[in-house]
Amino acid sequence: MNRSTFDVTITLTDGSKRVEFNMDADWNEDGRVLRIRFEHAVKTDNVSCNIQFGHINRSVHSNNEYEKAQYEVCAHRWIRAAQPWLGISILSECKYGFFAKENIIEMAALRSSNHPGRHMEAGKHSFSYALFADNGANDFVNDIAMQSDYNAIRFNSRRGLNFLI
Repeated sequence: MNRSTFDVTITLTDGSKRVEFNMDADWNEDGRVLRIRFEHAVKTDNVSCNIQFGHINRSVHSNNEYEKAQYEVCAHRWIRAAQPWLGISILSECKYGFFAKENIIEMAALRSSNHPGRHMEAGKHSFSYALFADNGANDFVNDIAMQSDYNAIRFNSRRGLNFLI
């Protein structure tokens, strides 16, 4: 990645369980994908992925052909790995492709495919995502509420309302 530039602002607000990332990118690659990787210590058999009317679970293992085929999963606003005393979620305002295997979650941020047209994603991009940590499976409802607040604030701030958490 030698033709693109990135400016990332990382914010951790006092008292918050969320680390926010705001990225400005000038993407000029050919035949590449920018994935943002989070390695974690959560021991789990699956991740939960937000979809249109709820969530689905996807395996983090590759023990059979069915699990191997789940190398990339879609998630609308969050993807979550949890065990009874520890949970992490990646919150996203606009990215939907994730890789989740073993102790790694990656978010597909930008790509440079040649179909349906060349350089479709080339140019300037601004997007936000966050890493949210909590006390595990029992805090899932709070995680969803936190994510909803995150997306509402991000979407509204792009309309000029500039809410701060």
